Amino acid sequence: MRGGIRERAQLRSEWSQAGRDPAGLIVAIEIDVLIDASAAAARAELLRLGESQSGDTLRYVGTANGLTTLVLDVYVTEVADAVILRPIDSVNRNLSISAALIVDEVLPALRRRYLKPA
Repeated sequence: MRGGIRERAQLRSEWSQAGRDPAGLIVAIEIDVLIDASAAAARAELLRLGESQSGDTLRYVGTANGLTTLVLDVYVTEVADAVILRPIDSVNRNLSISAALIVDEVLPALRRRYLKPA
């Protein structure tokens, strides 16, 4: 993540030097994800889809809890201001286990972490 931290800082510096407000720059990172009830199940599904664990993009294969932690790490370490999650398993089917788990588990966990009760 250090490389991402440096890149984001460099972008913000260049943006500021050009006379622009750094608050107007949003750095986003895309993560291809495949999550399931267990990391083993996610890896098995990845193999079933004919995908490899590595790729040309940032990729996470594991559980909803692990993905939540990764997203939080991206924010805490200031690698990016936004995270775009792209379910790998939605390419060839209408129903994506990853998308369902993002909606049902990851997003609520992130909301609990960042939204304070009134």
